[in-house]
Amino acid sequence: MRISGFSNPAVRVFDVSDSAFVTELKPLVTTEGGGYTAYVEVRQASALSPHALLAIAGGQSQAADSVKANTPSSWWSQTTGANYVMVTSAALKSALEPLAQLRRGQGMTVAVVDVEDIYDEFSFGKHSPEAIRSFLQRANKYWQRQPHFVLLAGDASYDPKNYLGQGLNDLVPTRLVDTALNETASDDWLTDFNGDGIGDLAVGRLPVRTAAEAGAFVNKIISYENASPDPSRAALLVADTHFEAPSKTVQNLMPAGLPVQTVNRADTDDATAHNLVVTSINQGPRVANYFGHGSNGIWSGAGLLSSDDTGALTNTNRLSVFTMMTCFNGYFQDPYNDSLSEALLKSRGGAVAVWASTTLTEPAGQNVIAAEFYRLLFGLQPITLGDAARAAKNVTNDADVRRTWTLFGDPAMRLR
Repeated sequence: MRISGFSNPAVRVFDVSDSAFVTELKPLVTTEGGGYTAYVEVRQASALSPHALLAIAGGQSQAADSVKANTPSSWWSQTTGANYVMVTSAALKSALEPLAQLRRGQGMTVAVVDVEDIYDEFSFGKHSPEAIRSFLQRANKYWQRQPHFVLLAGDASYDPKNYLGQGLNDLVPTRLVDTALNETASDDWLTDFNGDGIGDLAVGRLPVRTAAEAGAFVNKIISYENASPDPSRAALLVADTHFEAPSKTVQNLMPAGLPVQTVNRADTDDATAHNLVVTSINQGPRVANYFGHGSNGIWSGAGLLSSDDTGALTNTNRLSVFTMMTCFNGYFQDPYNDSLSEALLKSRGGAVAVWASTTLTEPAGQNVIAAEFYRLLFGLQPITLGDAARAAKNVTNDADVRRTWTLFGDPAMRLR
Protein backbone atom coordinates (compact mmCIF):
# COMPACT_ATOMS: atom_id res chain seq x y z
CA MET A 1 0.00 0.00 0.00
CA ARG A 2 1.37 3.43 -1.01
CA ILE A 3 0.31 6.42 1.14
CA SER A 4 1.62 9.82 0.03
CA GLY A 5 1.33 13.51 0.83
CA PHE A 6 3.19 13.70 4.16
CA SER A 7 5.15 16.81 5.12
CA ASN A 8 7.68 15.04 7.36
CA PRO A 9 9.18 11.54 7.46
CA ALA A 10 7.92 10.60 10.98
CA VAL A 11 5.00 8.56 9.65
CA ARG A 12 3.12 5.96 11.72
CA VAL A 13 0.63 3.54 10.18
CA PHE A 14 -1.90 1.39 12.07
CA ASP A 15 -4.13 -1.43 10.87
CA VAL A 16 -7.49 -0.62 12.53
CA SER A 17 -9.59 -3.21 10.73
CA ASP A 18 -10.38 -4.92 14.02
CA SER A 19 -10.78 -2.41 16.87
CA ALA A 20 -9.99 -5.14 19.39
CA PHE A 21 -6.65 -5.98 17.73
CA VAL A 22 -5.13 -2.78 16.42
CA THR A 23 -1.59 -3.34 15.12
CA GLU A 24 1.11 -0.90 14.10
CA LEU A 25 2.73 -1.49 10.71
CA LYS A 26 6.34 -0.53 9.96
CA PRO A 27 6.38 1.73 6.88
CA LEU A 28 9.21 2.38 4.43
CA VAL A 29 9.27 6.19 4.02
CA THR A 30 10.76 7.77 0.86
CA THR A 31 11.04 11.27 -0.57
CA GLU A 32 8.76 11.86 -3.53
CA GLY A 33 7.72 15.09 -5.24
CA GLY A 34 8.89 17.38 -2.46
CA GLY A 35 7.05 15.38 0.22
CA TYR A 36 7.18 11.97 1.83
CA THR A 37 5.49 8.71 0.91
CA ALA A 38 5.01 5.65 3.11
CA TYR A 39 4.95 2.10 1.75
CA VAL A 40 3.50 -0.61 4.01
CA GLU A 41 2.81 -4.30 3.58
CA VAL A 42 -0.74 -5.29 4.63
CA ARG A 43 -0.72 -9.04 4.92
CA GLN A 44 -3.88 -11.04 4.24
CA ALA A 45 -5.59 -8.04 2.63
CA SER A 46 -7.56 -8.79 -0.52
CA ALA A 47 -10.64 -7.70 -2.43
CA LEU A 48 -12.66 -10.10 -0.27
CA SER A 49 -10.91 -9.06 2.93
CA PRO A 50 -10.29 -5.30 2.83
CA HIS A 51 -8.33 -3.67 5.63
CA ALA A 52 -8.64 -0.17 7.09
CA LEU A 53 -5.47 1.80 7.82
CA LEU A 54 -4.82 4.90 9.90
CA ALA A 55 -1.76 6.91 8.90
CA ILE A 56 -0.51 9.79 11.06
CA ALA A 57 2.25 12.26 10.33
CA GLY A 58 4.68 13.09 13.11
CA GLY A 59 3.27 15.52 15.69
CA GLN A 60 -0.35 14.94 14.71
CA SER A 61 -1.18 12.31 17.31
CA GLN A 62 -2.65 13.55 20.60
CA ALA A 63 -1.14 12.85 23.98
CA ALA A 64 -3.21 11.20 26.70
CA ASP A 65 -4.91 13.60 29.13
CA SER A 66 -3.38 11.69 32.02
CA VAL A 67 -1.74 8.42 32.91
CA LYS A 68 -2.24 6.91 36.36
CA ALA A 69 -0.71 3.84 37.92
CA ASN A 70 -3.17 1.12 38.83
CA THR A 71 -2.72 -0.85 42.03
CA PRO A 72 -4.37 -4.25 41.55
CA SER A 73 -7.22 -5.01 43.94
CA SER A 74 -8.85 -8.25 45.08
CA TRP A 75 -12.44 -7.41 46.04
CA TRP A 76 -13.74 -10.24 43.87
CA SER A 77 -11.99 -12.82 46.05
CA GLN A 78 -12.74 -11.07 49.35
CA THR A 79 -14.59 -13.29 51.82
CA THR A 80 -13.94 -11.79 55.28
CA GLY A 81 -16.11 -8.75 54.61
CA ALA A 82 -17.22 -5.66 56.50
CA ASN A 83 -20.56 -4.42 57.81
CA TYR A 84 -19.91 -0.82 56.70
CA VAL A 85 -18.81 -0.27 53.09
CA MET A 86 -17.69 3.10 51.83
CA VAL A 87 -17.50 3.40 48.02
CA THR A 88 -15.54 6.46 46.94
CA SER A 89 -12.81 7.77 44.65
CA ALA A 90 -9.08 7.82 45.34
CA ALA A 91 -9.12 11.63 45.51
CA LEU A 92 -11.65 11.64 48.38
CA LYS A 93 -10.30 8.77 50.48
CA SER A 94 -8.11 10.78 52.83
CA ALA A 95 -10.88 13.31 53.56
CA LEU A 96 -13.25 10.46 54.46
CA GLU A 97 -10.85 8.59 56.72
CA PRO A 98 -11.93 10.40 59.93
CA LEU A 99 -15.47 9.13 59.37
CA ALA A 100 -14.18 5.61 58.78
CA GLN A 101 -12.20 5.87 62.03
CA LEU A 102 -15.30 7.08 63.89
CA ARG A 103 -17.28 4.04 62.77
CA ARG A 104 -14.42 1.68 63.59
CA GLY A 105 -14.29 3.19 67.05
CA GLN A 106 -17.99 2.31 67.42
CA GLY A 107 -17.25 -1.34 66.73
CA MET A 108 -17.98 -1.48 63.02
CA THR A 109 -15.76 -3.18 60.47
CA VAL A 110 -15.21 -0.65 57.69
CA ALA A 111 -14.15 -1.31 54.10
CA VAL A 112 -13.14 1.74 52.05
CA VAL A 113 -13.36 0.77 48.39
CA ASP A 114 -11.99 2.72 45.43
CA VAL A 115 -14.72 2.81 42.80
CA GLU A 116 -12.07 2.38 40.08
CA ASP A 117 -11.18 -1.00 41.59
CA ILE A 118 -14.84 -1.96 41.35
CA TYR A 119 -14.84 -1.07 37.65
CA ASP A 120 -11.63 -3.06 37.10
CA GLU A 121 -12.99 -6.19 38.76
CA PHE A 122 -16.71 -6.12 37.99
CA SER A 123 -17.17 -4.39 34.60
CA PHE A 124 -13.85 -4.87 32.79
CA GLY A 125 -12.91 -1.27 33.57
CA LYS A 126 -16.16 0.27 32.32
CA HIS A 127 -17.49 3.22 34.35
CA SER A 128 -20.97 2.03 35.31
CA PRO A 129 -23.44 1.73 38.21
CA GLU A 130 -23.91 -1.93 37.26
CA ALA A 131 -20.38 -2.62 38.50
CA ILE A 132 -21.20 -1.16 41.93
CA ARG A 133 -24.37 -3.26 42.12
CA SER A 134 -22.48 -6.42 41.13
CA PHE A 135 -19.82 -5.76 43.77
CA LEU A 136 -22.37 -5.17 46.53
CA GLN A 137 -24.45 -8.15 45.49
CA ARG A 138 -21.41 -10.42 45.61
CA ALA A 139 -20.42 -8.99 48.99
CA ASN A 140 -23.93 -9.57 50.31
CA LYS A 141 -23.84 -13.19 49.13
CA TYR A 142 -20.29 -14.32 49.87
CA TRP A 143 -18.80 -12.18 52.62
CA GLN A 144 -18.66 -13.80 56.04
CA ARG A 145 -19.41 -10.40 57.57
CA GLN A 146 -22.11 -9.07 55.26
CA PRO A 147 -22.45 -5.35 54.51
CA HIS A 148 -25.26 -3.59 56.36
CA PHE A 149 -24.46 0.07 55.65
CA VAL A 150 -23.30 1.41 52.28
CA LEU A 151 -22.02 4.97 51.98
CA LEU A 152 -21.70 6.27 48.41
CA ALA A 153 -19.12 8.97 49.07
CA GLY A 154 -19.08 11.10 45.95
CA ASP A 155 -21.43 12.94 43.62
CA ALA A 156 -23.18 11.45 40.60
CA SER A 157 -24.31 13.00 37.32
CA TYR A 158 -26.65 12.16 34.46
CA ASP A 159 -23.80 13.34 32.18
CA PRO A 160 -20.97 10.94 33.06
CA LYS A 161 -18.97 11.72 29.90
CA ASN A 162 -19.16 15.50 30.39
CA TYR A 163 -20.84 16.27 27.09
CA LEU A 164 -22.34 19.36 28.78
CA GLY A 165 -18.94 20.69 29.83
CA GLN A 166 -19.70 20.91 33.55
CA GLY A 167 -16.90 18.57 34.60
CA LEU A 168 -16.36 14.86 35.17
CA ASN A 169 -18.49 14.80 38.30
CA ASP A 170 -19.95 11.30 38.06
CA LEU A 171 -17.63 10.16 40.84
CA VAL A 172 -19.79 7.36 42.28
CA PRO A 173 -22.49 6.63 39.70
CA THR A 174 -26.13 6.24 40.51
CA ARG A 175 -28.62 4.30 38.38
CA LEU A 176 -30.93 6.24 36.06
CA VAL A 177 -34.39 4.64 36.03
CA ASP A 178 -37.64 5.41 34.24
CA THR A 179 -40.38 6.59 36.60
CA ALA A 180 -43.95 7.44 35.61
CA LEU A 181 -43.03 11.00 34.64
CA ASN A 182 -39.30 11.20 33.96
CA GLU A 183 -35.91 9.52 34.07
CA THR A 184 -34.17 10.00 37.39
CA ALA A 185 -31.65 8.66 39.87
CA SER A 186 -32.17 5.65 42.13
CA ASP A 187 -29.45 4.84 44.65
CA ASP A 188 -31.67 2.09 46.06
CA TRP A 189 -31.34 0.25 42.73
CA LEU A 190 -27.70 -0.43 43.57
CA THR A 191 -28.71 -2.76 46.41
CA ASP A 192 -32.21 -3.81 45.34
CA PHE A 193 -31.28 -7.43 44.71
CA ASN A 194 -34.85 -8.81 44.81
CA GLY A 195 -36.43 -6.16 42.57
CA ASP A 196 -39.03 -4.77 44.99
CA GLY A 197 -37.83 -1.17 44.58
CA ILE A 198 -36.30 -1.02 48.07
CA GLY A 199 -32.59 -1.37 48.73
CA ASP A 200 -31.66 -4.56 50.58
CA LEU A 201 -28.92 -2.63 52.40
CA ALA A 202 -29.08 0.72 54.21
CA VAL A 203 -27.69 3.21 51.67
CA GLY A 204 -26.68 6.84 52.05
CA ARG A 205 -24.84 9.28 49.80
CA LEU A 206 -22.47 12.18 50.37
CA PRO A 207 -22.99 14.20 47.16
CA VAL A 208 -19.53 15.83 47.21
CA ARG A 209 -17.19 16.59 44.33
CA THR A 210 -13.98 17.68 46.05
CA ALA A 211 -11.88 16.67 49.02
CA ALA A 212 -12.70 20.03 50.63
CA GLU A 213 -16.44 19.36 50.37
CA ALA A 214 -15.97 15.82 51.67
CA GLY A 215 -13.90 17.04 54.61
CA ALA A 216 -16.49 19.67 55.53
CA PHE A 217 -19.30 17.12 55.38
CA VAL A 218 -17.36 14.61 57.48
CA ASN A 219 -16.67 17.31 60.06
CA LYS A 220 -20.41 18.00 60.22
CA ILE A 221 -21.19 14.35 60.90
CA ILE A 222 -18.46 13.95 63.52
CA SER A 223 -19.40 17.18 65.30
CA TYR A 224 -23.05 16.15 65.30
CA GLU A 225 -22.32 12.75 66.80
CA ASN A 226 -19.97 14.16 69.43
CA ALA A 227 -22.42 16.85 70.58
CA SER A 228 -24.20 16.41 73.89
CA PRO A 229 -27.96 15.75 73.68
CA ASP A 230 -30.01 18.93 74.02
CA PRO A 231 -33.63 18.31 75.11
CA SER A 232 -34.56 21.92 74.34
CA ARG A 233 -34.27 21.33 70.60
CA ALA A 234 -37.63 21.27 68.83
CA ALA A 235 -39.15 19.74 65.71
CA LEU A 236 -40.04 22.01 62.79
CA LEU A 237 -43.07 20.98 60.70
CA VAL A 238 -43.78 23.03 57.58
CA ALA A 239 -46.88 22.56 55.41
CA ASP A 240 -47.86 24.09 52.09
CA THR A 241 -51.50 25.06 51.56
CA HIS A 242 -53.79 21.98 51.70
CA PHE A 243 -51.01 19.82 53.20
CA GLU A 244 -51.77 20.49 56.85
CA ALA A 245 -53.34 17.04 57.51
CA PRO A 246 -50.25 14.88 56.88
CA SER A 247 -48.15 17.38 58.81
CA LYS A 248 -50.51 17.00 61.77
CA THR A 249 -50.18 13.21 61.50
CA VAL A 250 -46.41 13.50 61.85
CA GLN A 251 -46.82 15.91 64.76
CA ASN A 252 -48.89 13.32 66.60
CA LEU A 253 -45.97 10.87 66.30
CA MET A 254 -43.54 13.17 68.07
CA PRO A 255 -42.61 12.06 71.61
CA ALA A 256 -44.16 13.82 74.58
CA GLY A 257 -41.98 16.65 75.76
CA LEU A 258 -40.47 17.39 72.36
CA PRO A 259 -41.26 21.02 71.48
CA VAL A 260 -42.89 21.33 68.05
CA GLN A 261 -43.09 24.43 65.90
CA THR A 262 -45.51 24.39 62.99
CA VAL A 263 -45.45 26.73 60.02
CA ASN A 264 -48.55 26.41 57.81
CA ARG A 265 -48.49 28.55 54.70
CA ALA A 266 -52.27 28.96 54.83
CA ASP A 267 -52.10 30.63 58.25
CA THR A 268 -50.10 33.69 57.21
CA ASP A 269 -48.67 35.58 54.25
CA ASP A 270 -45.82 34.02 52.25
CA ALA A 271 -43.10 36.44 53.39
CA THR A 272 -43.90 35.84 57.05
CA ALA A 273 -44.00 32.07 56.52
CA HIS A 274 -40.59 32.19 54.84
CA ASN A 275 -39.09 34.21 57.69
CA LEU A 276 -40.56 31.82 60.25
CA VAL A 277 -39.02 28.84 58.48
CA VAL A 278 -35.54 30.38 58.26
CA THR A 279 -35.67 31.62 61.86
CA SER A 280 -36.75 28.19 63.08
CA ILE A 281 -33.94 26.43 61.21
CA ASN A 282 -31.42 28.83 62.70
CA GLN A 283 -32.60 27.74 66.14
CA GLY A 284 -31.46 24.21 65.30
CA PRO A 285 -34.45 21.84 65.36
CA ARG A 286 -33.68 18.15 65.80
CA VAL A 287 -35.81 17.38 62.74
CA ALA A 288 -37.38 19.53 60.04
CA ASN A 289 -40.15 18.14 57.84
CA TYR A 290 -41.92 19.67 54.84
CA PHE A 291 -45.12 18.58 53.10
CA GLY A 292 -46.16 20.39 49.93
CA HIS A 293 -45.27 21.37 46.40
CA GLY A 294 -41.64 21.88 45.50
CA SER A 295 -38.94 21.66 42.90
CA ASN A 296 -35.19 21.20 42.65
CA GLY A 297 -34.19 24.08 44.92
CA ILE A 298 -37.35 25.31 46.60
CA TRP A 299 -40.30 24.61 48.92
CA SER A 300 -43.59 25.68 47.27
CA GLY A 301 -44.07 28.35 44.65
CA ALA A 302 -43.89 30.90 47.46
CA GLY A 303 -40.30 30.00 48.28
CA LEU A 304 -40.87 28.99 51.91
CA LEU A 305 -37.26 27.77 51.77
CA SER A 306 -34.85 27.83 48.85
CA SER A 307 -31.23 27.07 48.06
CA ASP A 308 -30.54 30.80 48.17
CA ASP A 309 -31.37 30.79 51.90
CA THR A 310 -28.89 28.10 52.87
CA GLY A 311 -25.69 30.15 52.80
CA ALA A 312 -26.94 32.34 55.64
CA LEU A 313 -28.11 29.56 57.98
CA THR A 314 -26.45 29.82 61.39
CA ASN A 315 -27.33 26.58 63.20
CA THR A 316 -23.74 25.40 62.89
CA ASN A 317 -23.66 23.69 66.29
CA ARG A 318 -27.29 22.51 66.17
CA LEU A 319 -27.55 20.74 62.82
CA SER A 320 -30.85 19.22 61.75
CA VAL A 321 -32.13 16.11 60.02
CA PHE A 322 -34.46 17.14 57.17
CA THR A 323 -37.23 15.06 55.60
CA MET A 324 -38.77 16.52 52.45
CA MET A 325 -42.12 15.16 51.32
CA THR A 326 -42.18 16.98 48.01
CA CYS A 327 -40.86 16.65 44.46
CA PHE A 328 -37.31 17.04 43.17
CA ASN A 329 -35.67 18.36 46.39
CA GLY A 330 -33.19 15.48 46.07
CA TYR A 331 -32.39 15.87 42.35
CA PHE A 332 -28.66 15.55 43.01
CA GLN A 333 -27.65 14.19 39.59
CA ASP A 334 -28.06 17.57 37.88
CA PRO A 335 -24.62 18.63 36.54
CA TYR A 336 -25.60 22.31 36.52
CA ASN A 337 -27.18 22.98 39.91
CA ASP A 338 -27.21 21.72 43.48
CA SER A 339 -30.58 20.55 44.74
CA LEU A 340 -31.99 22.00 47.97
CA SER A 341 -30.80 18.85 49.75
CA GLU A 342 -27.22 19.42 48.59
CA ALA A 343 -27.34 23.13 49.38
CA LEU A 344 -28.46 22.41 52.96
CA LEU A 345 -25.70 19.85 53.41
CA LYS A 346 -22.95 22.03 51.96
CA SER A 347 -23.84 25.11 54.00
CA ARG A 348 -22.06 25.74 57.30
CA GLY A 349 -25.38 25.32 59.10
CA GLY A 350 -28.49 23.67 57.73
CA ALA A 351 -28.58 19.89 57.60
CA VAL A 352 -26.47 16.95 58.70
CA ALA A 353 -28.72 14.57 56.75
CA VAL A 354 -31.61 14.90 54.29
CA TRP A 355 -34.18 12.39 53.03
CA ALA A 356 -35.67 13.56 49.74
CA SER A 357 -36.84 12.45 46.30
CA THR A 358 -35.14 12.72 42.94
CA THR A 359 -38.40 12.90 40.94
CA LEU A 360 -42.13 13.76 40.81
CA THR A 361 -44.41 11.53 42.89
CA GLU A 362 -47.95 11.61 44.28
CA PRO A 363 -48.58 12.83 47.87
CA ALA A 364 -50.27 9.60 49.02
CA GLY A 365 -47.05 7.60 48.92
CA GLN A 366 -45.05 10.46 50.40
CA ASN A 367 -47.40 10.88 53.35
CA VAL A 368 -47.25 7.29 54.53
CA ILE A 369 -43.48 6.90 54.35
CA ALA A 370 -43.02 10.14 56.31
CA ALA A 371 -45.31 8.94 59.09
CA GLU A 372 -43.58 5.55 59.23
CA PHE A 373 -40.13 7.15 59.24
CA TYR A 374 -40.96 9.24 62.29
CA ARG A 375 -42.75 6.37 64.01
CA LEU A 376 -39.53 4.34 63.69
CA LEU A 377 -37.21 7.23 64.48
CA PHE A 378 -38.94 8.01 67.77
CA GLY A 379 -39.84 4.41 68.61
CA LEU A 380 -38.77 2.44 71.65
CA GLN A 381 -35.95 0.71 69.78
CA PRO A 382 -33.01 2.90 68.64
CA ILE A 383 -32.64 2.93 64.87
CA THR A 384 -30.22 4.46 62.40
CA LEU A 385 -31.32 6.89 59.71
CA GLY A 386 -30.45 4.37 57.01
CA ASP A 387 -32.51 1.61 58.58
CA ALA A 388 -35.46 3.93 59.24
CA ALA A 389 -35.44 5.24 55.66
CA ARG A 390 -35.26 1.74 54.23
CA ALA A 391 -37.95 0.27 56.49
CA ALA A 392 -40.33 3.20 55.97
CA LYS A 393 -40.64 2.38 52.28
CA ASN A 394 -42.29 -0.94 53.07
CA VAL A 395 -45.57 0.81 53.92
CA THR A 396 -46.17 2.05 50.34
CA ASN A 397 -46.68 0.20 47.07
CA ASP A 398 -45.81 3.32 45.06
CA ALA A 399 -42.82 2.07 43.07
CA ASP A 400 -41.53 5.56 42.31
CA VAL A 401 -41.60 6.62 45.96
CA ARG A 402 -39.73 3.46 46.88
CA ARG A 403 -37.02 3.87 44.26
CA THR A 404 -36.38 7.61 44.42
CA TRP A 405 -36.38 8.65 48.07
CA THR A 406 -32.68 9.10 48.75
CA LEU A 407 -30.83 9.48 52.03
CA PHE A 408 -28.16 12.16 51.78
CA GLY A 409 -25.87 11.52 54.72
CA ASP A 410 -24.38 8.64 56.63
CA PRO A 411 -26.82 5.71 56.88
CA ALA A 412 -25.18 4.58 60.15
CA MET A 413 -25.96 7.87 61.88
CA ARG A 414 -28.57 8.10 64.63
CA LEU A 415 -30.78 11.05 65.50
CA ARG A 416 -29.42 13.07 68.42
